Order: sequence, then C-alpha cells, then structure tokens
Amino acid sequence: MKTRTMSGAFLCYGNEVLLMHRNPDRKVAPDMWAPVGGHIESDEIDDPKTACLREIEEETGIPAERITNLNLRYITTRKFEDEIRIVFIYTGKVSEKCDLPKSDEGVLYWVDFESLSELPMTFSMKQTVLHWSRHKNSTQIFHGAVNATNDGITWSEL
Repeated sequence: MKTRTMSGAFLCYGNEVLLMHRNPDRKVAPDMWAPVGGHIESDEIDDPKTACLREIEEETGIPAERITNLNLRYITTRKFEDEIRIVFIYTGKVSEKCDLPKSDEGVLYWVDFESLSELPMTFSMKQTVLHWSRHKNSTQIFHGAVNATNDGITWSEL
C-alpha cells in the first residue's frame, strides 16, 4: 500500500476563506472545493508547514510574509483505493485580500465562512470544515480518522 501525503491551508481574511474549486480533470478531489495546498515533496516530508507555504505561494502568489498565525489544526487520515492519504491542514490569516491568479489546478475564490459547509468537498474535508466551525476558537490540533467505508470520522485531540 502506498501513501499520499498532502498539506494545505484555510487562509482567512475577515469572515472569508480562500478556497479552490478544483478542475474536473484533477486526480485528487476532481470538481471539488478544497483549501489551497497539495502534495508534500520528498525533501519536505518532515516539515509539512514548509510544503504548505510552498503550495500557497505556487497556487496563489501569496508569500509567507503576508500570512500570519499559520498553525497546524488538523491531520486527517483515510484509506482511499490503494492508498493511505494523510493531510496536514493549517489555518491562518492574510494581511490583505489579494487578486487571485489563474491556476491549472482550479479557480480560487474568497468564500464566506458560513457558506463553506454547503460546498461540494471530499468526505474528509467536509467533516473537517464542520468540525472547524464548531471549534474555530480552539488552538488544539485534531486528528480525524475516516472509517473503512468512508462515511464516518472519529476526532481526537493530539
């Protein structure tokens, strides 16, 4: 069995969150809404935050110095087909709302926080958003393990 390790962030400006509506041809989460992020490179495997910052800049043009309070909040794990997928999810704030570049990955949007749970997302990401909405002021790191049938998730504090 292989692993796919990814890192991403929910970047906030006021009550809006930066999300990507992924193109339908993407291997991971096609035609779904997701935080900005992507795969962790082999030289980043011990530092998912560095991978997250790299992906943010690649996909949005936002450099690390314009991001504050970027903190690890969630780690999710699930088995999907022949892979174990591990996702490190950060939350942070941007100092200013920026113009959003075009991307081969999908289209970037600023979305009102209250609307996040209404968007089509993967099961694990939807559950993360729902959990985040109930624990938005927490500074804890949570682990979510998706069950074998991919229709339930168990949360624990790390």
